[in-house]
Order: sequence, then structure tokens, then C-alpha cells
Amino acid sequence: MDRSLRTLLLAAAAMAVPALAAAQAAGSLPERAVRRDIPLTNAIRRAHAAGTRDSTGGPGSEYWQLRVDYTIDASLDPRTATVTGRETIVIHNTSDAPLDALHLRLDQNIFRPTALRLRAVPEITDGMVVTRMAFDGDVVNLNPPPRQFRRGGPPPEPQLAAHDLDMTTASVTLPTPIAPGATGTLEVDWHFRVMLADTMVWAVIFHQL
Repeated sequence: MDRSLRTLLLAAAAMAVPALAAAQAAGSLPERAVRRDIPLTNAIRRAHAAGTRDSTGGPGSEYWQLRVDYTIDASLDPRTATVTGRETIVIHNTSDAPLDALHLRLDQNIFRPTALRLRAVPEITDGMVVTRMAFDGDVVNLNPPPRQFRRGGPPPEPQLAAHDLDMTTASVTLPTPIAPGATGTLEVDWHFRVMLADTMVWAVIFHQL
């Protein structure tokens, strides 16, 4: 760049800075446009409309959450490193809609050979083995046939059955839903082997989602 041209540009810039500062001080520049409100997602709008969330993000007047009470009787056999348990789960439907399915987390199944996981595990086990399940005194089918869903057709008739017990997330379908404000009792017998290749202690996890 020509030296004279460069000198001219520097001089112009030096003159512009004080002028800009003076204009800002005098308030002659337009105020910068700043959005004052917080954009809301559709999910938050629906929650506000339903009354489950208020403007602070906290629970609203219509907010509800399932209540679940657990009674667990478990024992450990040191010789086989096997935890065997029997538990009773009382589900309180505090919502305003009938509850026609229970969703369970079986985290021990992450060690099953067929489990879907993002990384390798130090040992393969049989996972959480469920040997008996009953709901309100009725036996739950632990080996139901695969559910058939046909496009445009009616949904399959609900049965008292447990599905995906070999996965980390399972479900129990209820032909008679738990009514709003009512309770249901799920009884489960299970066992799993504690990993020997890891020092991490994996607790019994068999709970409502």
C-alpha cells in the first residue's frame, strides 16, 4: 500500500473515534435493539397452558408426580455372589388419567450379552432375572407372545404381561388400568449375580420410571 494512502487512512480513523464517542455521549445514536423477553419452547407453552409449570419454571398448581413405595427383602450369597430378592411395589396414581402400563428400569441387564450399550462392560452376566411377578394378586405373564401392531388396525387387546424383561427398560401392561387417585401393587421375585471383575457395587435397581 502506498505510504501516503496509509497515512491518510490512519488519520481518518483517528478522527472518527472521537466523533463516534461524542455522538454516543450526546445520545444521537439509535439504541441497540435488545430482545427483552425470553423465547419459550412449545413444550413450555403447553405446560403453562396445562398448569403443570408456572412462569418461574417451577411446578404449577396442576403438577403431579407418581408416588411409589417399595418394600424389598434381599439377601446375598457370598459363595455365588448372587443377590436374591422379593419386593412389593405400591404405585399411587396421583394423575388425572388412568395408568394402563408400568415402566421399569432393570439396570442390571446392561451386563447381559444381548444388551444395547455404548461401551464394553468388564463382565457378562445373566442380568436381572425375574422369576415371578404379580399385580394386585394376579399372575403376570413373563413370556407373552410378541405384540402385533397393524397400521390402521385396532390396538392389540391389553394383557397382564411383562415385556422386554431382557432389556434395561421393561414394561408391564395392565388390562385394568389404575384409576386416578387409586393404587396398584406389583410383586416381583428376582435375582442377579454381582460382577466379580469390577470393584463398583451395583445396587438393586428395579423401580418405576
